[in-house]
Amino acid sequence: MPGFRIDDLRLAAARHALGVLRGEEIVGLARRAAEAGDAAEPVCELATVRDPYPAMGDVADPFETWLRAAGVDAPDPDAAMWLVIRSRLAEIANGAAAPRTGVTSLMDDVLTHLRDRPGARLGESHDLGELVGVYYAYDSSPEGREAHDALARSLAQAWLTRHG
Repeated sequence: MPGFRIDDLRLAAARHALGVLRGEEIVGLARRAAEAGDAAEPVCELATVRDPYPAMGDVADPFETWLRAAGVDAPDPDAAMWLVIRSRLAEIANGAAAPRTGVTSLMDDVLTHLRDRPGARLGESHDLGELVGVYYAYDSSPEGREAHDALARSLAQAWLTRHG
């Protein structure tokens, strides 16, 4: 299990702002923070949740208290979208996530958020058109996985160069 980093909390805050963070992810993050020595009350409260799939209604308030205590601002949805994209693509580019896993996580987050927004086009609005294509290519032509992985990593690096 990876250690806790404040960037993990920032990414969770952004995913929460997009409405795609799940209760069990908050609990897992709190457990990692507690193992790393964070003894703040909301961290301890979240880390001791026993339900393997807690409802967001049960964990959202202590999570938001934790964010405030840690000095992590909850971004607005537009800023959250860019933060999630940047974080997921950095994970792919630097090898912290396998390309398929990273692309799938990215698309799960952003497509879920955009699903209820009429006219939203991820490829155009956030310069991810080619990565959307790679996402679908993994399923439509699995025999090309190595090529898809190399392309995903290259596209992630290029996106980060263009968008910082």
